[in-house]
Amino acid sequence: MLRWNKIITLAGYDFKLTLPNVAFHRQIGEFKGVHATPDGVLIDDATWNRRKGDWIPSSEDGDFIASLMKPVTEIGRSRRGSRRPRLGSTTSRGDFEYVKIET
Repeated sequence: MLRWNKIITLAGYDFKLTLPNVAFHRQIGEFKGVHATPDGVLIDDATWNRRKGDWIPSSEDGDFIASLMKPVTEIGRSRRGSRRPRLGSTTSRGDFEYVKIET
């Protein structure tokens, strides 16, 4: 994470990547049933229910991500706008079908 934060800083952005506290959104172990913010501050159920949308992706977020996942069926293409790799999966050169739909 230090490497990415350095790259972000060198690019001129005032932003840092951080990991949440170990107590945040745990559903197993010693923190099961405990509500904590990403910074590790313990909060009550009402505060958690009011603020969890600020920290946890919603079903609408999941729907948006799913809408980005479009299958590519054109031979020789791996995704929109990208070029086919120079080498195949076996490191041999040639014309490969990277997406193959079998019916």
